[in-house]
Amino acid sequence: HLNLKQVQTEQPVFQIKIDVAVIGPDGQESNRVTMRMTSREQSFLIEGVPSATRVVLDPDTWLLFENQFGSESK
Repeated sequence: HLNLKQVQTEQPVFQIKIDVAVIGPDGQESNRVTMRMTSREQSFLIEGVPSATRVVLDPDTWLLFENQFGSESK
């Protein structure tokens, strides 16, 4: 599961599409999906990926945002 949360307090929820690159055990991108975020906090399941070592949010840097990772990091 991938959990995303918008943490801005002064703005309404942004409805955005965000690309997510899935990196496999070999260090190569194994899959890329586009998630549609429509609420302040959402969980996504990335299917069809047997093993992932990390994910990269917005790998082509289209969005202006700051990553804040919890217990897992990229």
